[in-house]
Amino acid sequence: MTRKVRLLLIVAMLAAVTPTLAHSQPSVVQADDVQRLYSRCNQPSGSADLAYCTGYVAGVGNQMFVAYQLYKRTIAKDPKNLWARAVYLTLAACFNSTVTTGAMVQAFKNWAQKHPADWSTLAHDGVFDAIKETWPCPDD
Repeated sequence: MTRKVRLLLIVAMLAAVTPTLAHSQPSVVQADDVQRLYSRCNQPSGSADLAYCTGYVAGVGNQMFVAYQLYKRTIAKDPKNLWARAVYLTLAACFNSTVTTGAMVQAFKNWAQKHPADWSTLAHDGVFDAIKETWPCPDD
């Protein structure tokens, strides 16, 4: 298919959808709080809610793992880099070995059970705190 034909198809598709988009109501997306995510994490295996929980927790945990890797790489080049210590290490989780997604979900569930006062906070903050508490970095 030539570029011209592809371009014409894209323009035709956009023209077909534009009236629908113009009349649709905007949807409001509400972020999960700790209590809602905890509830999702306690759903039966194979459920959409548990899959959401697993993906959510893994996403936060993996970002924290990447922050630690960036910290180690930066400090290896410049051991006196205070910026790396202040930023990367603050956002990092220090997994000493392979950590499964299931272990991260369990860490969040354990943390949520111990911190009911935090159930109305954003889910991201709860997952972050749970992982940070379970896998702290040496310099924390």
